[in-house]
Amino acid sequence: MLYLSHCTGITDVSPLSVFSSLRMLYLSHCTGITDVSPLSKLSSLRTLDLSHCTGITDVSPLSVFSSLEKLDLSHCTGITDVSPLSKLSSLRTLDLSHCTGITDVSPLSKLSSLHTLGLSHCTGITDVSPLSKLSSLHTLDLSHCTGITDVSPLSELSSLRTLGLSHCTGITDVSPLSELSSLRTLDLSHCTGITDVSPLSKLSSLRTLDLSHCTGITDVSPLSKLSSLRTLDLSHCTGITDVSPLSKLSSLRTLDLSHCTGITDVSPLSELSSLRTLGLSHCTGITDVSPLSELSSLRTLDLSHCTGITDVSPLSELSSLRTLDLSHCTGITDVSPLSKLSSLRTLYFLYCTGITDVSPLSELSSLRTLYFSHCTGITDVSPLSELSGLRMLYLSHCTGITDVSPLSVFSSLRMLDFSHCTGITDVSPLSKLSSLRTLDLSHCTGITDVSPLSELSSLHTLDLSHCTGITDVSPLSELSSLRTLDLSHCTGITDVSPLSELSSLCTLDLSHCTGITDVSPLSELSSLRTLDLSHCTGITDVSPLSEFSSLHTLDLSHCTGITDVSPLSELSSLRMLNLSHCTGITDVSPLSEFSSLHTLDLSHCTGITDVSPLSKLSSLHILGLSHCTGITDVSPLTTIIGFEKLYLSNCTGITDVSPLSKLSSLRSLDLSHCTGITDVSPLSELSSLHILGLSHCTGITEGRHSR
Repeated sequence: MLYLSHCTGITDVSPLSVFSSLRMLYLSHCTGITDVSPLSKLSSLRTLDLSHCTGITDVSPLSVFSSLEKLDLSHCTGITDVSPLSKLSSLRTLDLSHCTGITDVSPLSKLSSLHTLGLSHCTGITDVSPLSKLSSLHTLDLSHCTGITDVSPLSELSSLRTLGLSHCTGITDVSPLSELSSLRTLDLSHCTGITDVSPLSKLSSLRTLDLSHCTGITDVSPLSKLSSLRTLDLSHCTGITDVSPLSKLSSLRTLDLSHCTGITDVSPLSELSSLRTLGLSHCTGITDVSPLSELSSLRTLDLSHCTGITDVSPLSELSSLRTLDLSHCTGITDVSPLSKLSSLRTLYFLYCTGITDVSPLSELSSLRTLYFSHCTGITDVSPLSELSGLRMLYLSHCTGITDVSPLSVFSSLRMLDFSHCTGITDVSPLSKLSSLRTLDLSHCTGITDVSPLSELSSLHTLDLSHCTGITDVSPLSELSSLRTLDLSHCTGITDVSPLSELSSLCTLDLSHCTGITDVSPLSELSSLRTLDLSHCTGITDVSPLSEFSSLHTLDLSHCTGITDVSPLSELSSLRMLNLSHCTGITDVSPLSEFSSLHTLDLSHCTGITDVSPLSKLSSLHILGLSHCTGITDVSPLTTIIGFEKLYLSNCTGITDVSPLSKLSSLRSLDLSHCTGITDVSPLSELSSLHILGLSHCTGITEGRHSR
């Protein structure tokens, strides 16, 4: 087994030909590979992954793999002819999804051993008749093949168990599918051309059926005959008004009717005694939920955005309910009936602005997760103190809450969200939450003293962003277990030296902390992987950052005081660097040392004129140079083989794009507003290009050569 996935620097695979005993080879995303003929010598190969190798156009060398069982060529957009694959007699799994160049699948008819075939997003396919000969096929994915209109050939696939036809908008007649007696799973979601589902009534073995977003369906009565059906998705079928036929589906375990706005009566659903999961979110026509009280086996119920519901008392009978979502049910004011749901573990009340009294919920002893975000009517959380088993509590945007002392009893609480609770000024009661791992106090502008938080020895994640009242972070130095800290937009902070004690810190966000001028204390954070100092306009010296040997991501965008980036050359592990809007930078030569850099953003660095040092960044995939008006020559960039995305918009100094023709792996190129460009013919060589931006390039008169 050999894994070389994402090794974009590989162009020649001939050295691999010596591995005569190799059984599995993974070369996915190796965009530099164009010739696979050397692989033909790997006679023992059973599995070959060439997905996303966009440089491959000829698969004929693969025809010699008589023992190959699994082949992945997905996203190989350069492939147009699959006839060589017809010789792979042992092939059991073939993935050609997103191979948009394929139009003829007739050669695949000879793959008699094929069990699984993926052709999703092959928009060039219109005729599936050759597939009718694949008698051993168990799984077929044709989703997003919008050119398919006739599925009658598929009726011959007697062994088919799973069929994906989602987003095949050209299909109007599903009657041929009635012959697929062995079918277990059928996905027809987003097939908006389907209006009649009666042929599906013959699929006696069907277990899972997805008809979501089939807006043309109005009558579901034929589905009543699917006695083996376990899962049915009819979400977003806005034409459905009558669900009574579904009452006969005695084996149904999961039913999704969300966004079926035409449904007003749910009484027929009361017959579904085996139902475990029911989705009725956004069914705004529902006002009476009393029929649901008969669903004794129900475990999960989603009634979110059912704004017509005012009385939840019938739900009190659902003794087996584990998860209940009543978010955005603004008509609900009384939650007392829910106190009887002794098995409830997760409860959602987001945006239920009518709720003011939470005392009835104190009876829910099994509750582990409770969401009350944006419930602005809640002022007293003391009743929640009875929920001894609570692990996660979300009270964000509950602006009526001022006293958090009742929560101090939550010894088992792991996650607490008080973000945007602007009424909170005293966090001292939180110091007793010894098990707390995650605490969000962002936008709590009333907080000035964080010293009580120093007692939270188990805390892993702390968000204090936008807490503009905080000036002293020294108490945070006691949080030895902290992994992630967000202090962004805390403009009152000037001294970060206390943070140097946080030896376990991996992620630190100090963006928009304009009071910070000295970052030298941060050099002690040896475990740091991600650091955001964007918009810290007071920073001029980045030399202390050179100590971060493990840093992967660094954001210094909008740090206009920075002129010298040479200290950053020591960051050998850096993969992502953002220096956009650092207008003081003129020399990028120190960046040439970043051998592992994957993404670099230098957009709006108007002082840069020479990009030649960037030619040494062999691992670079994404480069942003937009609005770098001083750049005139892009030829140095042509040596970066693995380039996938290049942004040069508003680089008005560029006139010649011919050097870019050598970037064979380029998938996205933005040259918009490059008014100096007149000839785009060189871009025709970019065979892997998916996205090209040339808007406002007023110098271009002919577009016939561009892709």
